[in-house]
Amino acid sequence: MVNNDDPYDQLAKIIGDVCIWWSAIEGIIHDLNLHQAVCIDKAFDHSKAWDVLHITLSQMDLRLKIKSALALAHNIETPLSPKYYDRVEKLLNHVDNVARPERNRYIHDYWSYEDGTVRRSKLGAVVRRPQARERTLDLWTDKSFPNIEATRSFATSLELIYSDLVTLDNHLAWLCVQQVTPGSHAQPLPEEWQSLAHHG
Repeated sequence: MVNNDDPYDQLAKIIGDVCIWWSAIEGIIHDLNLHQAVCIDKAFDHSKAWDVLHITLSQMDLRLKIKSALALAHNIETPLSPKYYDRVEKLLNHVDNVARPERNRYIHDYWSYEDGTVRRSKLGAVVRRPQARERTLDLWTDKSFPNIEATRSFATSLELIYSDLVTLDNHLAWLCVQQVTPGSHAQPLPEEWQSLAHHG
């Protein structure tokens, strides 16, 4: 039974939200690969090539799926979407270089709560040189949050990333339709990805 007054129950819910949003992000990046392939060559939509690509993607970790999505994005050049590759690269690099490492810390680190402060500890020995001729050994590294609510912001940022990826996928679907039926209702990309604006 969940106790909403228990800080550990609250943390568990937040970490659960991180897991759910991360799973959704992984799924839509998988789909982006498939949909970009169709946009490049319609034959993917009605052939065994779709199944082959789906099977191949299913064996990849997220980092390889991101690399594949960027390679496919490189092949989408259209005046309907100026700087398509640059926009995709910016968003996917944010997922890979900012969100993914933080997600790993949320899942794999040790969490503790004391006197209203939340502490996240990463086990692992690190030798540091705080000053010349001085050396210290840290057996773990800590990150502190002033309260439970502060830990929730990362789950919120993942929700925004997912929303941005959905916007990208909708834009991609619109680009594919333009090849068959030009002039349908536009699905433009935003001026700035909301997840990057939130992060900044």
